[in-house]
Amino acid sequence: MQSKFDTALGHVEFVPFATDQHLETLYDWASRPYARFWGYNGMSIAQVDEEYRKLLAIPGYEVFMGLIDGQAEFMVEYYDPSEDAIGQHYDVQSGDRGMHVLLSPPDQPRSGFSWQVFRTVMTHLFTDSRIERIVVEPDASNAKIHQLNLRAGFSHVAQVTLPHKEALLGFCARQQFEQACAHEDATRERRWFDRLQKNPALATEHLSAELWQKANRHLAAKLIREMIHEVLVTPEETVPDNSSTAGETDKYWSVTNKAGDVKYQFCATQYALDHWQVDPDTIKQPGQSESVDVMQMILAFSEDLGVPPANMPTYLEEISATLCGLAWKYQHRNVPAVELAQADFQTIEASMTEGHPVFIANNGRIGFSAADFRSFAPETGAPVRLLWVAARRDRSVFSCSEGLTEAAVLEQEFDLSTLVHWRNIVREKGQNPDDFVLVPVHPWQWHNKLYQAYAPDIAGGYLILLGESPDDFQAQQSIRTFFNKSVPTRSYVKTALSVLNMGFMRGLSADYMEVTPAINDWLSSLVKEDAYLQNNGMGLLREFAGTGYRSPYFSQKAFYDNPYRKMLAGLWRENPLNQIADNERVMTMAALLHRDPDGNSLAAELMRASGIGADAWLRSYLNAYMAPVVHCFYAHNLVYMPHGENVILVIENNTPVRAIMKDLGEEICLLNIGEERTNALPEAVRRISIPLPESMEILSIFTDVFDGILRYLAPALIETGDITETAFWQAVADVFIDYRRAMANDDSIQQRIREHDPFVGEFANSCLNRLQLKNNKQMVDLADPGSSLQLIGTLPNPVAQFRPDDW
Repeated sequence: MQSKFDTALGHVEFVPFATDQHLETLYDWASRPYARFWGYNGMSIAQVDEEYRKLLAIPGYEVFMGLIDGQAEFMVEYYDPSEDAIGQHYDVQSGDRGMHVLLSPPDQPRSGFSWQVFRTVMTHLFTDSRIERIVVEPDASNAKIHQLNLRAGFSHVAQVTLPHKEALLGFCARQQFEQACAHEDATRERRWFDRLQKNPALATEHLSAELWQKANRHLAAKLIREMIHEVLVTPEETVPDNSSTAGETDKYWSVTNKAGDVKYQFCATQYALDHWQVDPDTIKQPGQSESVDVMQMILAFSEDLGVPPANMPTYLEEISATLCGLAWKYQHRNVPAVELAQADFQTIEASMTEGHPVFIANNGRIGFSAADFRSFAPETGAPVRLLWVAARRDRSVFSCSEGLTEAAVLEQEFDLSTLVHWRNIVREKGQNPDDFVLVPVHPWQWHNKLYQAYAPDIAGGYLILLGESPDDFQAQQSIRTFFNKSVPTRSYVKTALSVLNMGFMRGLSADYMEVTPAINDWLSSLVKEDAYLQNNGMGLLREFAGTGYRSPYFSQKAFYDNPYRKMLAGLWRENPLNQIADNERVMTMAALLHRDPDGNSLAAELMRASGIGADAWLRSYLNAYMAPVVHCFYAHNLVYMPHGENVILVIENNTPVRAIMKDLGEEICLLNIGEERTNALPEAVRRISIPLPESMEILSIFTDVFDGILRYLAPALIETGDITETAFWQAVADVFIDYRRAMANDDSIQQRIREHDPFVGEFANSCLNRLQLKNNKQMVDLADPGSSLQLIGTLPNPVAQFRPDDW
């Protein structure tokens, strides 16, 4: 076992304990109040001497004095758990080793001292190749050592009764410790609030002229593309300006504002669904400077866009924030698509640069400071410690899936020491922990909203701040959903976050949390009982527990639908890593629409790496993703929001083979199922049954799948030259053809296919940006989405040409 280490504290040496050299030092430390958990307070030095002679006589017991730069600073005891009382409480393994640590008196605060000593002790132990797991049994009330244990990778699994104390039994395997240290090293320098306070210039270091222009050109191309698509402007073929960067054979187009005084020209490739792939480098305003200013473009086309004047400043702020975020991504998220295609789940998640492919202003996050952006924005991949509050049960809800209990959920999602610590905090407030429920809180939400808006509830003892949980989380693309990086098999946690982002204030209500598990249970049962979906492999990430607090002030009926009642709620969602085989991996479906800073497509790189050919790869993807959407629509009148961020793809050999759907509590609907079927649903599920004009039903496929996903994927694959546009849409058409054939014996499905013909010649153009431009604070009424739609003109159906003769 290695005995000497160079650390951040200095040179550390582990010296075997000798009573003639070290007893007085040990006695001095162990006699002080801070060391009460050591158990020697009140003993004489002779008694301590006798105690250690007994300990050192036990087989496998070792004691070391820890010297830092020659000065005694800590002591450790190592023991064989099979020779200790703790061994009676679990099945001792051959590579187990017990550990106790005692630090020198904290006469003067030393930043990071406890952690550095603890880490060095763990490192010392693991230099012995025979040791595979370290065992600890701290006093159940010793919260400080619990925190150190968790930081080093321990899990506390049970509370046990030992001869001299109530203890928590904890374990840390070698790999867990190594992962914890790697994570600690990676996050140590990412304390953005302090760093930006000391150096405000860091907030804008990414705003160079070059990156700003690159971001503006990218967003300008998107703005032109989507304005054309949503019939806000009409492109006209034009003669390119002499300074054009296009090739001699490229065709040039222009768009002119309604006033006729501003024109932009560009080169573009046209695809199905009136999709114009605009080359950012060719965008130019004739007679003006070479640079492009998106915010000036929006002002010039304000009459065309139809943004209400009162909303324009906020919309411009969202545009500026989107540009700012793009520039940051260009500086920090520049991994080539060919490399990113092989990256792990959360690396890909943090590397998504586009956001929603349709919306122009899609990264507003109105309310975030520069430090908030660095700390909480999904693209930074920064570790986030969620806050938790105890909320009085008589004002709160906690609901969970059938077969689960509140206690089981908490045991699954938290280390035992964390729950013990939090219950003690509630007791110290003179309250009974059983009278409270736990609610997750985004740190931004606490510091910017709850501390003030919910001040009466806090002052009255209805809300008790418990502090951070020890796990590090990573924000997902949806910004308020978090993946557990410390324990990657634990569930997602979703919180309320009252920032304005892409047309919504991102709140969560206790009302929705109360019924969300029931809705997910119902949907899960439907999928499990559906032979087609089971054969397809469609998966769900159930939202299996929800919790929330009802403020008596903001829940008044007179103004019930307000954002303030949606500020304190959360849920737990299943983890896709627990649903895959060893030869599978997962990634967000948004990755298929991702392009690196050089314009290279991740989907194209996956397709090439699969080695099965473009057509086979595409058909495997469509079977995984689109076929379940089609079946749910025709067989169950069930629609959900299958956009890129809401779908997790299961990848095998670089090919999508299954899809796992998420965000199922708020964004699923049963369309026009009638009163009888609605009443047959569980009461908590009935709210998802909504009426909709029948002609609009199939837009859930045409708008969400064709226009929202495939419109963008098609050019990415076609550009490779490995598949033609005709072959792409033939593969899409075959999904419907194969489905009708598979359901040939189901008369009701056949009838519904006839009523909602996927091969109709054209369909209504549902314009999403028009929704945001009309009201950038509340785009859609989720309870009645049909009433909000902006249907402008029609789009030629790209699969109509493949309509079978016998359809």
